[in-house]
Amino acid sequence: MGFLDRLPIDRWEKWFFTILLCLLLAYCSFDQWHYSKSVTPNGVTTVSDFYNRFGTPVSIETVEQKGTTYYRLSSQNPQYTSKIQSAPPAYIFDSSGHLVDWCSDPGDDGAFLDKWYHHGQHIDPAVFQKKFGIKTAKTWTGP
Repeated sequence: MGFLDRLPIDRWEKWFFTILLCLLLAYCSFDQWHYSKSVTPNGVTTVSDFYNRFGTPVSIETVEQKGTTYYRLSSQNPQYTSKIQSAPPAYIFDSSGHLVDWCSDPGDDGAFLDKWYHHGQHIDPAVFQKKFGIKTAKTWTGP
């Protein structure tokens, strides 16, 4: 005897609720897939690639680690997704502009936070773009 068999509703209503539940689960699965596809840095190996794929970052900060300077760029959240994350996707670049690490939701990844979220200092985007030779920056509309 299933859960719906115990409810005082007609057979067609049971089918309706079953189909509605299946559609909700399908939507949640698709939404998660879309979010993951949108923030994964496929083809991004340099700062220039980042700007071409994701557009202007929401924030740029320096992170010092063992005497080396890294740059933490936070991208915009993807459009057309209802996923609620605790922090925007973050991408870490070394001082030569090469991608060394990234996280789709840094707020939920304690190891990533411990490694990359300490004593960061904001950088003016214009200064950062000049340093890495970024001529134009687009607004990200998704993959």
